[in-house]
This record gives sequence, structure tokens and C-alpha cells, in this order.
Amino acid sequence: MLSLTVLLLSAMAVLSTARMREEGSVIESNFLMPDALPDNHDSYLCTAMRVDDMRSLYLTGFEPKGSMMIAHHMLLFGCEEPGSDQEIWNCGEMHPKESIYEKASVCADQTTQSIVYAWARDAPKLKLPEDVGFKIGGYTKTQYLILQVHYANPLDKPDQSGIVITATTKHMPKRASTALLVTD
Repeated sequence: MLSLTVLLLSAMAVLSTARMREEGSVIESNFLMPDALPDNHDSYLCTAMRVDDMRSLYLTGFEPKGSMMIAHHMLLFGCEEPGSDQEIWNCGEMHPKESIYEKASVCADQTTQSIVYAWARDAPKLKLPEDVGFKIGGYTKTQYLILQVHYANPLDKPDQSGIVITATTKHMPKRASTALLVTD
């Protein structure tokens, strides 16, 4: 079982490297659902991407690749470990229906879970101001990015909604963060 887990984690690391394009200090990564096939109404599906644990990166831009006709909304989480080692898993904690996907939380330890980016209703891309970035990788608690896509309806063909993430290895003097406000 241990060798299978190591093999799956190694495959995730190789996959994340394959999705990245690096030019100088700027890195662009296509973080897309790997042919997700939501099988229920209100499906929440997640996929993980390992980030570089040897160096810090700063996320500076997010370009959504999706349509509100397919994806109701997308969230990008940062965490220490994903909630599952599956390529895609059912991460809808309020969704009681059976699914073809394993059910697990977004992150293994929800105390390290943070929302980095949110998209809905065909919102445009987001570029952070100069010298501002979300710090991930290296010695941070964000060792994985998790893409969660909420599908309002089942689909009859696989989906690759997601986000093109722009990052840099250049130190950003100002740190971005996300605040979540909840009301009754």
C-alpha cells in the first residue's frame, strides 16, 4: 500500500511539472480538471497539483478556463496535503448522493486549508497588482493546490474546466491573502 501511495504522489508531481511552462522567473501552469464527468446535480469535484517544495513561488495571476454553462463556480485552495490521492475525488462535503468518485475532504488537514482564488459566472481573469503574490511551496504550508469545481448539473461528456495560473520565482515584497466573510 505504501508503494502505491508513493507511486501516486510521484505521478502527481510529474503531472504538475508537465502542465507548467517556465520563462525566466515567470511560470504559467494549466491547472485543469482531467476529464471530470460529474454524475449528479450539485457535484463538487477536486483535483490536486503538487507545488515545488524546493523553492517558493508567488502566484500573481489567474485566468479561468471554463463557462458558467458547465461550471457553476471554481475555487482554488492551498493546503499541506490533498484530501485524497485520487486524480479526481468528490469533495462536496454537503453532498450526500453516491458518486463514481471517492468522497474525501478538499484537504487532508482542514486547518491548513485556505482559499487562494474564486471564480463564478464567467468572471474575467485576475492579475494581482505589481509586487503582490500568494506565497506557496518552499517552506510554506501550501504544498498542494486543489482545484474544486462545482457542477450544477451532470455532464454527458468529460470536462476540463480550470485555471491558468501565473506565478513567479521572484520575491514579492507584498503578500496576497483571501478573507472569507460569512453572515447569517
